[in-house]
Amino acid sequence: MFLKRMLISMLVCFVGYLQVNAQKLKFGEVPISDLKMEVYEKDSSANAVVLFDVTEAFINEEFVIQMQRHVRIKILTDNGLTEGDISLAFRHDDPEQRISKLDVRTYNLTESGKVEKSKLGKKDKYLEKTSDNWSELKFVVPNLKKGSVFEYKYKWTSESIHDLGSWYFQRNIPVKWSEYQVKIPEWFKFMIYKRSYHDFFVDTQGLYNGKATITYRETEYIQRGNAIRATEGKSYLKAMVIDYLGTEYHWVLKDLPAIENEPYMKAKSDYYASVHFQLSRVQFPNSVPENVLNTWSALAEALEKNDLFGERINESRFFKGKINDLLSDSLSETEKLGLIYDHVQKKIEWDNKYRLFAYRNLQDIYESGSGNSSEINLTLIKMLKEVGFKAYPVIISTRSNGEIIDLYPITSQFNHTLISVEVDGKTYLIDATKKGMPFSLLPAEVMNEKGLLIDGSNSRWVTVKSNTKNRHTKVLNYEIDENGNAKGVLDCFMTGQFSYLAKKEIDFLGDQNPYAGNGDVSIFDKRIEDFLIDSVSISEIGNEGAIKYKAHFQLNELASLDEEIVYLNPNVVNSGFENLFKLQNRNYPVDYEFPFSNKLTINITIPQDWQVDEIPKSVLHRLKNRDGEFRRLIQAEGDRITILYSLRINKQRIMPEDYKNLKAMYDLMEKTLNEKITLKRVINEL
Repeated sequence: MFLKRMLISMLVCFVGYLQVNAQKLKFGEVPISDLKMEVYEKDSSANAVVLFDVTEAFINEEFVIQMQRHVRIKILTDNGLTEGDISLAFRHDDPEQRISKLDVRTYNLTESGKVEKSKLGKKDKYLEKTSDNWSELKFVVPNLKKGSVFEYKYKWTSESIHDLGSWYFQRNIPVKWSEYQVKIPEWFKFMIYKRSYHDFFVDTQGLYNGKATITYRETEYIQRGNAIRATEGKSYLKAMVIDYLGTEYHWVLKDLPAIENEPYMKAKSDYYASVHFQLSRVQFPNSVPENVLNTWSALAEALEKNDLFGERINESRFFKGKINDLLSDSLSETEKLGLIYDHVQKKIEWDNKYRLFAYRNLQDIYESGSGNSSEINLTLIKMLKEVGFKAYPVIISTRSNGEIIDLYPITSQFNHTLISVEVDGKTYLIDATKKGMPFSLLPAEVMNEKGLLIDGSNSRWVTVKSNTKNRHTKVLNYEIDENGNAKGVLDCFMTGQFSYLAKKEIDFLGDQNPYAGNGDVSIFDKRIEDFLIDSVSISEIGNEGAIKYKAHFQLNELASLDEEIVYLNPNVVNSGFENLFKLQNRNYPVDYEFPFSNKLTINITIPQDWQVDEIPKSVLHRLKNRDGEFRRLIQAEGDRITILYSLRINKQRIMPEDYKNLKAMYDLMEKTLNEKITLKRVINEL
């Protein structure tokens, strides 16, 4: 039995070895089967597929990163031709990066079965400076058409070992084979973080022996009296060859699906299978180790002392006098917080830029009336502190900026600052960048799991979430008359993100709100035709921005009552229960912007000479751990029908292994919303 298991293990390893080496085709060796491929078998809808992407990187004896990359792609449809527009970014500023030895070829199969080859000309590529520090080498693959295979290879070098950063195995098109190898000398210690929702086909590390040539300057010394002095002009540059051990890492992933734009996604890079490197320590032979990567507490301390961050809050006191007129002793602390927050929102316009630092002093920002995201919120922290609030900055990465890797204490991961403030026994996270948003609510874009609260030795991670619940509740009451027309009332109550988005739309429409005459019941819901609005009232409730509105309406010809049997669709309003999930499988998480509750209750009164003949069944579908649920309750008694639809999502992230259950819940919801009630005419026998 042992021998059998050993033979099986050896066979698996051998097959794996053959598969790995089978992918290492030389530049120009294109199998005819790739040229004849018309459809990618693992994704018939794919416009193109990466046949392989093989990269080898190492740090040489001059401590320069060198990387050789070879990519081959098959074009399957005309829409896939965009894959031939390629940009390779590099830093032209010190420390410099370079791209060299670029070679690009296209292969097409002619009608006679011959392979036609095209090569990128020297004039077919150009450089474009994209910023003060970065440029792009751009080119369009020549003679590209449906059915083409093209490949390119190049050498990339960097003078900074810090640039051994991140590598992504996936793309927006399928990838058959993605391979990354890197060799690192023993003098450099990197922290390595892997992220993938797919199993690695190869995931190994091992030692290798290397030689490095170290150059140094040797000076000749002479003794003059009791002193030893360097001899003028007698200094020599020498070289020494040393042996070292290094670590070689090797990763392969295969048959990776495309990552396309789908509902409820954050930064697309968060879903790519990837590996990330961060230099943490350097130790050369016969020298003291030098730590490169700080701890989180050291990072927090550095930010507190930074002239563009913590020191901004410690600038001279100049706001207290400006806000004293807003406050009175009769106000509660929460009311004072709201007034100061509103003042900053109205006074300083956000320039729509997320930044971590304040590049001007806070008084100039306040007086200019404009600032980036952190400039606004640091100004608010300063104001709150000057009137006695306990307020602290919380640094975060927004959803579009990507998730924080908490293994790496580096500031470049962060692009925004929130405020943590304690008031009346509660702790609020606040963001003053969005006009009209109450202080108890955070913008959806900033709710990206966690942030680092900066408070000296008490700095800590906090969960980024709002204090306000996100609820949308509708109650629809209507009565159907003997002519099939309906008359009723729609009541709606919204809190959190729902009310904020509604108010934004109201402000945008201004005087053109369709709240009277023929048209929609309100801008919040799409309607079927033939609505007549009798009256609408809208009111704001409480200090958290909740909205309540009521609409009296009439609806002509809801049902045709000329027949003996009528099939009634009870949903005369858009319920808001939209099913956006079309993929049968999703290999990356569903990231909702925020948890929410959406309810619709419908009460229908039917004419006296009609009765309910058949109603759909009540249904309930729950996700595991009660992460969410959909339910429909329906009952009929006499001339009254009551229906409750309810959708709740309690968790922002649903993992790939739970996607099928989530989609099944939404599919059920979509089905039930289209199910009809059967009405039957009552026949009075004389």
